[in-house]
Amino acid sequence: MGAVCDLIWVGFLGHTDVPLAKIISLIKKKPLIFDAFVSLYEASVLDRKLISAKSFAGFRTYMIDRLACHLADLVIVDTKAHVDYFIKEFKVNINKIKHIYVGTDDEIMINKGDRAEELDKTFKVFFYGTYIPLHGIEYIIEAALILQKMSEDIAFTLVGSGQTYDVMKQLAEQKQILNIKFLPKVSYEELPGLIAAHDVCLGIFGTTQKAYNVIPNKVFDAIAMGLPIITADTPAIREVFEHGKNIYLVPTGDAKALANAIITLKSDINLRKILAVEGYKLFKKQFSLEATSENVSNLIRKVAK
Repeated sequence: MGAVCDLIWVGFLGHTDVPLAKIISLIKKKPLIFDAFVSLYEASVLDRKLISAKSFAGFRTYMIDRLACHLADLVIVDTKAHVDYFIKEFKVNINKIKHIYVGTDDEIMINKGDRAEELDKTFKVFFYGTYIPLHGIEYIIEAALILQKMSEDIAFTLVGSGQTYDVMKQLAEQKQILNIKFLPKVSYEELPGLIAAHDVCLGIFGTTQKAYNVIPNKVFDAIAMGLPIITADTPAIREVFEHGKNIYLVPTGDAKALANAIITLKSDINLRKILAVEGYKLFKKQFSLEATSENVSNLIRKVAK
């Protein structure tokens, strides 16, 4: 006898599994939820440019996204901006696509309260990621160069590896930037210790389509731990964050603005504390494991009626 279920859920990166899941959902007469999270086409073709939009592979990737979204009874993405993108790009019915912010695991990313302020210490700036184009690592490197020329007592730590890592590291070496330390990828469990050892975290600064549609995980991680974060001013980030209240925003692709933002936060301890405290309040209210679980549960209850 087959297993009894109330609905069928296809998780992240399950785009090619949706057709089979649809057949099962029709047989079982149960609704099908597809947690798309993001678009494969947007990520591979528009952002990373690993596939040409004019190629067969590009067309195939587009159709995988579109077919999966049209077969599902409900599609879940990560931001309102992505809802709009999916509706426009893949003609998804507005009534069957919803967003749930990803948040983070606050059982790992733990806020340990006020951090001790040391006098005359180096101001430590932290970034981690997979070096994909939406991150805009080149703007972080250029901002580091600007601050180095100003003789600011600021040090950058960049953790991770990925698509543009070799190019970015070479760029820093060519420009003789001495205030950046490149570290290899670490486990998720090791990240909190690294984040806590710094004064401010960096989000994303790229100018690709995807950069405008996402709220990166690193933003949720930073506010969960009670650290201020600087990231690009995008439609997605503006859905829930407010510049100067719980986050510090700069224009996309603007290294000078990023450098100025770092100087501002370095010189204003009170502003850093405000961003940290208000960011954490927002996290607890909307993005904690408890809050995210409740959002998912509410969505499932509506679909499984």
